[in-house]
Amino acid sequence: MRRITRSAVVAALIGAVVAATAALGVVAQPAAAAPTPNGTLTLTSTTPAPGDPLTFSYTTDKPNTKNWVAVYNDPATGPTDQKSHGSSTDWAYVDSTTASSSGTVTVASTGLTPGHDLVAYFLYADGYTWLAQPVTFHVGYTTSGSLALTTTTPRAGGDLTFSYRTGDANASGTDWIAVYDDPKKSPLNQTYPGSGSTAWSYVSGTSGTVTIPAGALTSGHDVIAYLLADDGYTWLAQPVVFRLAAAASGPTAGGTLTLLTQDPMAGKPLTFSFTTATPNAKNWIGVYDDPSTAPSGGASHGASTTWEYVPNATSGTVTIPSGALTGGHAVAAVLLYDDGYVNLAPPITFTLKAEPPLTGSTEPTVDHFLTDDIVRPAVGPSTAVRFSVAGMWAGVRGAAPAAATFTAQAGPDWLAVAPDGTVTGTTPASIPAQTPLLTVLATEASGLTGTLTVELPLTEPGAPPTVHAATLTMWDGGTHVDDAVDKLARSILVNRFDLVALQATGGNATAVAQRLGWNAIEDAAGLAVIAPYPLTALPAPAPAVFAVSAAVAGTDLPVWNTALDGGGPDRASVCTDGAAAAVAAEKGSTRYAQAHTVAQAVNAARTATPGGRLLLLGALGSPSNLDWTGAPSAANCGAGPVAWPVTSELQAAGLADAFRTARTDIAADPGATAGILGGTVNAAAARPALLDRLDYVYVAGPLTVQDANLVVDGFPQASPSNANRWVSDRAAVEATIVLAAPAAGGGGSGGGGGTADPGTGAAAGHSGLPGALARTGDVLGLVLAGIAVAAVVIGGLTILIRRRRDASTPSGTPEAEPTAHPEEANR
Repeated sequence: MRRITRSAVVAALIGAVVAATAALGVVAQPAAAAPTPNGTLTLTSTTPAPGDPLTFSYTTDKPNTKNWVAVYNDPATGPTDQKSHGSSTDWAYVDSTTASSSGTVTVASTGLTPGHDLVAYFLYADGYTWLAQPVTFHVGYTTSGSLALTTTTPRAGGDLTFSYRTGDANASGTDWIAVYDDPKKSPLNQTYPGSGSTAWSYVSGTSGTVTIPAGALTSGHDVIAYLLADDGYTWLAQPVVFRLAAAASGPTAGGTLTLLTQDPMAGKPLTFSFTTATPNAKNWIGVYDDPSTAPSGGASHGASTTWEYVPNATSGTVTIPSGALTGGHAVAAVLLYDDGYVNLAPPITFTLKAEPPLTGSTEPTVDHFLTDDIVRPAVGPSTAVRFSVAGMWAGVRGAAPAAATFTAQAGPDWLAVAPDGTVTGTTPASIPAQTPLLTVLATEASGLTGTLTVELPLTEPGAPPTVHAATLTMWDGGTHVDDAVDKLARSILVNRFDLVALQATGGNATAVAQRLGWNAIEDAAGLAVIAPYPLTALPAPAPAVFAVSAAVAGTDLPVWNTALDGGGPDRASVCTDGAAAAVAAEKGSTRYAQAHTVAQAVNAARTATPGGRLLLLGALGSPSNLDWTGAPSAANCGAGPVAWPVTSELQAAGLADAFRTARTDIAADPGATAGILGGTVNAAAARPALLDRLDYVYVAGPLTVQDANLVVDGFPQASPSNANRWVSDRAAVEATIVLAAPAAGGGGSGGGGGTADPGTGAAAGHSGLPGALARTGDVLGLVLAGIAVAAVVIGGLTILIRRRRDASTPSGTPEAEPTAHPEEANR
C-alpha cells in the first residue's frame, strides 16, 4: 500500500514554481533540518514473541486519522530520513475514525523474524514525516544462553564458526545449532517449522565453539542460526541473523595438504589434513602409487590408486584406506577440485613402509583380526542389534587362534561387548550426526592384542533397506588355495558384501559364515547362501536351484542360488560355426534344459505372488544374450547378434540382469568373470571377453539396482595357486540393490552408478583396475601374471579390484538429505 497520496497536479505546480524561481535568478537556500518530533512512541508489549501482536502507546501534537505506525523487519528499508526506502513489514493506523492525540495501537506481527534489530516508526498522515523518535526492539523468548557467529566473513560453501553458552548447568549431549537459509521457515515459535534445517551440528558441553560447513546455505540474503535444546526446538539463546558472501569464483591452489599419519605403512589407512579457499562437496584427495601418474596442469595422467572426498569445508581431516598402495617406494597425494583435476594445494610425496613381514609370505605372523574394519548392515533407530566378532579373530595360516577376551575399547554407550565377542545394544531413537563406530579390543593371555573397528550405519525410519549381494563359485570348495576359509571371509568383509550366494562350496560355506558371525544355509550339492540376516530354507523351486528367504530389516527377500551344468558345447564355437549353430547346440545341452526349468519356476513364483521380489544369483555357464546384439565385429568374433538361449529364457521369465542394468556400456564393461587367472594364456588370445561372462545376479519385482561390479582380490594365478589371496578362478559379481521399486520416471532398475575418477564421466573406478578386469581376456591375464610376479618380489602386493559407489543419487532412488537433523529426519 502506498503511503504518499499527493496528486500529479500538485507535483506539477511545485515544479513550475521551482522553474520560475530559477528564471528570476533567485538562489535556493539549503533546506532546513527537519524539526525534532514532539510526540512519543512506546512499545508496551513485554518481550514479544515472533508472531505476537505488538502494542504501542503514542502521543502527538498533530492528530490525524491517517497517522500510522509502521514496523520494519529490515531497518535499512525504514524511513530513516523521513523518506520511503521500502514497504513496511507490518503497520496500522493509530485511529482511523477520530484524530486522537494519544492512545494505544496494536499492530499485527506477521513477518518479523528474531535475531536482529527491528524498528517501529510513528508517521504523519499516510506519509513518512516522523511524529516521534523511532523505537528499536527485538522479538524472541527469554533465554539464559548466548550464541555468536565468530567467522569474520561468512561465505557460501565455507565454514561457519559459532561460540555458544547453553545457560544450563549440565550438558544434555544433544543440544544443537541449526542454521536455516530462510528465516521464515525456522523455529520462530520454538516448534518444528515444517522443514529441516539447512545445516546443523551438535554442540559439546555447556559452552565452547563449533564449526559447521555452510553446505547448501546461499548468499545475498538473511540466514538465521539457533542454539536449541536436547534434539528439539526450545531456544537456549537468542538467534543470530547474518548474510553470506558469494562463494569464491574459482579454485585456487593456495591451500595445503599434510599427511598426519606417522610412519605410514602399506595396508594401513592414511590420515590427511587440508586447507583450501575453495570448499566444495566434491573436492577430493587422490593418492597415486606411481607419482608420475598424479594429475598436473589440471589434467589426469592415470587413475588414482585410492581416494576419498574431503568435507565441504575450508579445512579438515580425512582418512583414506591405503587400498592397493604398495610399500618400499614414494607415493603421491593431491588435493583436487570438484571431481576434477585442478590442484587446490601443492602435491605431496611420501614413502610407505612395506607391510610386515618384509620378506617371504605376506600372511600375518601372529593371531589377528581378519581385517581392520567392517561395516554392518544399516538398521533404523530404536532397533536391537546383536552380532559376534569372535570368529574374525584368526590364527596364523589357518590355524586356530589362542583364546581371546573381547572388550569395547571405544564406541557409543548403547553398545556392549561381552567377553565372548558378542556385541549387543539398541540403536538410539534419533540418528546421530556421525555414523557410530565401535572399536573392539581382543586380548590373549600372552598379552597379544588386536583391534577391530565396526561401523554401524543408521537409516531413516521407513527407508527401504539396501543389500550388497554377490555370487561366487568357490573353485572346488577353495581346495586350490591355502587357508581358503579365512581368505574368503576376509574378501567378503573387505568388499562389504552382506549377502553371498556360493557355488561349489565343498561344504565350507558354513565355516566361512562362522568366521563372519553370519548365518548360513548350505546343501549337499555345494550351494549355499550366507548373510548377517536371518535365513529360512525354502523348498527347492526347481532342480539345480537352492532357495532361502532372507529377512532384511523386516523385509523378506527370496533368494535363489543356482549352478547350471558346466559341460556341453564349447561356447567358443560361435566364433567358427556362427550364431545359428551355437544357439542350436546350446539348446540341446543339459544347461539349457536346467535354465528352461528355472525360468518355468520363476514364472510360477511370479504368478503365485504378483509383484513379489526375487533375487537369483549363480553360475550359469553361458554368455549373455544382452551382450551379443551388435553387428559382426572383433568384440563378438564376427558372429554378430547371438540369442544365447540360457539367458534368453531367464529374461523372458521377467528377470533383469543387474550387471547389465548398471553397466550399459558393453564395450567398456564386458563383464567377463572367467579367465581371471594369470599364467593361462595360449594362442587363443583373440578370444572375445564377452564369451567369459558366465556368472550373474538377476532381480525381479520391486527391487532397484543401484550399482553392479566385478570383484577380485589380488592377482590370482593358475599355478601355483596356493598363495592366491582370491579363492576362486572366477570374479565375483556384486550388485547393490534397494528393496523398493524405482521411483516413477526413475529409469528402470537404477542408473549405471558412475564409478570413474571425478570428472571423467566414465564407468571406471579410481583404482583403474576394475575397467581392466571388465575388459579382461587371456592377453590381459598374462600381463596381470607378470605384475603378480613383481608383487611377490616387493612383498605381497594386494590389489582390491572394486569400483567405488556412486556418490550421486541412483536413478530411480531418491536420496535422503545427508545433513538432516535427527529430529527433522524423523518427521
